[in-house]
Order: sequence, then C-alpha cells, then structure tokens
Amino acid sequence: MSTTIPKEIQIRLDKASKRLYKAGTNWVRVTPPNPSNIVFLTIHLVKEVQLAIRDKHLGQYKKELVVKILIEIVNKEAKFEEELQKEAVLFVIEETVPSTIDMMIGIATGEFDLFKKFKNMRKGCGLLCGC
Repeated sequence: MSTTIPKEIQIRLDKASKRLYKAGTNWVRVTPPNPSNIVFLTIHLVKEVQLAIRDKHLGQYKKELVVKILIEIVNKEAKFEEELQKEAVLFVIEETVPSTIDMMIGIATGEFDLFKKFKNMRKGCGLLCGC
C-alpha cells in the first residue's frame, strides 16, 4: 500500500488479501486470464474485497489491494503459453484496471450516471466526457 495505515486496518487488509488471493487463484484455475477476460476477474475480486472489508473510507486501499492481488496471481499462479501473453495481461491490469474499478464503483453508487453518458454519446459526446 502507498501510505502508512493504522495497525487494525492493516490486519483487516491482510485478511482480505488472503481471501482475495484464494478467490483469484480458484478463478484462474478454471479460466486462464487474458487481456479480454481480466475485467471479469477484477469484478470477482472487487466483490470479494467489498464483502471482506465493509469500511467505505478504505476504497483507495481496497482498489490498491485488488490490483496488487491481480498482479501477484498473474505472476505466480496463471499459466501462459508465451511470456508476451502474460505481459499483455499485466499491461491491462496496470493501465486500465484502476480506472475500471473507479467506474464500477461510480456506477454502483450512482456517482456515474451510465444512462446519461450513453444518452450524451448518442448526441456525439464521448462516453467519458464530463457532460
């Protein structure tokens, strides 16, 4: 994690980390990760971390934990035919997963109005514009 965390919160994050790692490992045994399906594993781990840590003010830590666990699972547990496949998955995790998590949480909490974004997109605006 990027900052110093109180010990009681770190203990909860450590327990959640083990839970996430197990859930992710089970997932990759059935569905080997690739750049197209890594978002589904991300969604699975976000659900798990939300169940494990209910504190709303720990969102940034939970997001960092999910990304860290994804990278660890890809590096240690996932099997790839070529190193380039692994690099592609890691690239997607590092470059898109954090913003994907933010968008998922925003949609779930109503902060990101998906209907409004699609409506504006039909008018010619981009999906992620501020209108």
